[in-house]
Amino acid sequence: MGLVLLLATLAGCGRMQQADPTTQDAYAVTMAVEPLPPIVGPATITATLKDPSGQPVDGARLDVEANMSHAGMVPVLASTAESRAGLYRVPLQWTMAGDWYVDLKFTLPDGSRVVRRYPVSVK
Repeated sequence: MGLVLLLATLAGCGRMQQADPTTQDAYAVTMAVEPLPPIVGPATITATLKDPSGQPVDGARLDVEANMSHAGMVPVLASTAESRAGLYRVPLQWTMAGDWYVDLKFTLPDGSRVVRRYPVSVK
C-alpha cells in the first residue's frame, strides 16, 4: 500500500521524461551544448542533421524546446533556419539549474519532420 501511494505521489509531481530511444525515420541527428558543462545563463545548442544516405541536410527549420523535468516551469524556446553543411546553431537561455530535456524539431524543406529528445543537466 505504501509503495502504491508513493508511486501515485511521484507520478503527480511532474513530467519526469526520458529520451525516447526509438526513431521513426532514418535521419542522423546529433546535439551538443556550449558551454560544457551547461550552466545557468546563455548557451548555444549545436545540432547536425544528415539524411538517410549520410548527406548533410541544409534548408530545414530547427525549433528547439527545452523543458525542465518537473512541472511548473515555462519552456525555453528558440529556433533557426540557418545552416551550413547540416550544422545548425541556436542560442538558448538556461533559466534554472537542474535536469532538462531538449526537443530538437526539424521541419524539412518538403514539410516532413524529424524530432529528437536529449536529456541535459544544467549546473
